[in-house]
Amino acid sequence: MPSTVFRFYSGVPLDMGYQNHVYAEGPGGYSGALSSYLTQTASNQSYHRIGSPMEVNLSFAALSSCNYVAIQNPGERIYYGFITDVSYISPANTQVTYTIDVIGTYLNQGYVTLGSSYVERCHSSTDNVGDNTVPEDDVTAETLCNSVTSSDLYENGSYIVVSAAYDLNEYHADTWGEMINGIYQGANLYKYATSDYTTLNEDLTHAADDNQLESILSIFMFPVKYYPAVNSDLPLLGSVQVPNNTTHALDGYTPVNKKLYTYPYRYLEVDNSENASLQFHYELFDNPSQIAFTLQACVTPTPVIGCNAAGYGESNRFAAANSLMMESFPVCSFVVDSYRAWYAMNKNAYLGQNLSGLVGTWASAATGNIIPALASVGQFGSSLLAQNVSFSDKEKYMSNTVKGAAASDLEYATGQKEFYFREMCWRSEMLRIKDHYFTMYGYQQNRVATPPRHNRAKCTYVKTVGCNVSGSAPADAIEEIKQIHDRGITYWSSFANFFDYTNNTPLG
Repeated sequence: MPSTVFRFYSGVPLDMGYQNHVYAEGPGGYSGALSSYLTQTASNQSYHRIGSPMEVNLSFAALSSCNYVAIQNPGERIYYGFITDVSYISPANTQVTYTIDVIGTYLNQGYVTLGSSYVERCHSSTDNVGDNTVPEDDVTAETLCNSVTSSDLYENGSYIVVSAAYDLNEYHADTWGEMINGIYQGANLYKYATSDYTTLNEDLTHAADDNQLESILSIFMFPVKYYPAVNSDLPLLGSVQVPNNTTHALDGYTPVNKKLYTYPYRYLEVDNSENASLQFHYELFDNPSQIAFTLQACVTPTPVIGCNAAGYGESNRFAAANSLMMESFPVCSFVVDSYRAWYAMNKNAYLGQNLSGLVGTWASAATGNIIPALASVGQFGSSLLAQNVSFSDKEKYMSNTVKGAAASDLEYATGQKEFYFREMCWRSEMLRIKDHYFTMYGYQQNRVATPPRHNRAKCTYVKTVGCNVSGSAPADAIEEIKQIHDRGITYWSSFANFFDYTNNTPLG
């Protein structure tokens, strides 16, 4: 008895190129998903040879709008196909040509399964920031600064710091070294408020009078906030908290796909105001919600402030690689009174030389040569006076000199010498393009896994390399299913969701 059933569907949004299909499990699931598109049913038809054109006892008008068919011979599985042609035979008979839908027939009904394969990309089951960091095949895009945080080094002003082997407090040579910031130094540090530079001038004058200007190793500016206690320890002086907002706009655009809040679309750049910088990936911090950088100072004749990323890259295992140094601080110069400095250097030798001559003259007088001696004393006095006047007149007109390096630092002078923590991101135009691409085609995976078909609420795209398929189906059908997944296919959770990419939330 003729008992084959043909069901004809109209407006089914499937394509023969298999770019899109519906996700269903089991015969009932797929047939149920198609039920709203059912237009015509032809029952009690003669047995149909699958793959050949069918002759149906329905009019051409009834079938002309149909694009999909289900064929059920008695005792066999349901075969689904794409209608490729509808031809008129007679008022009550129509010929229908179709091609088998291998996804609907074999995969959706469970006759074949997808095995572990190399999944090149797909929609991920989770989309938290940092969950998906596999690099994409991206072009180089222009980046810009979206926000910036400053270290506020000079929040409390600056010290003028003098490194000297001369005691600027007691005004005497300091010949003993000591431990300063964990380093033995033969010089002490003396700090002056910038408003108290007159005291520094007085102390430098004393040093000149004592012929100790060469004991002044360096004079530089250093932030009060990070001037450490001068002892044998090197303390951690402070930290900078860097915000990490993963819901805010990047260059005015708020991404849907959270991968755009990770590198290279968004990253943290730390700049030391000395033409050096480091890049950090927000997602690699141990606690991305609380990003902190520690600041540590070492004050020596060549001072430095180090900035280190705390808890970055497996608990800061590579601390040295995650550190940035600020080593260029304003170097100060000071004026030396050349005559004062010369006199301090030469006065003892000059007086000693003339005193020796005077002693020799008095020794001559003691031997009885009184008259020649007195004459010599007079001559000596006149000569000494003349030499002194000549010597003094010559040297007192020496021009003053400048010691130290008269170096400039524009960023310090304008109050901008800081560690800067810049949130860098792609321009909004490029972010939008990439966001739309991720929305449709998911993320790069490059891993072995079972190709997913239902990772998101509305649709899941999957693309494999050498997809593995097994089950009860003809070899050509299995091969076609492999090629479909290697080309890439989007599975929709229902026909109602077709081509609606909004609110495609992860199910993981």
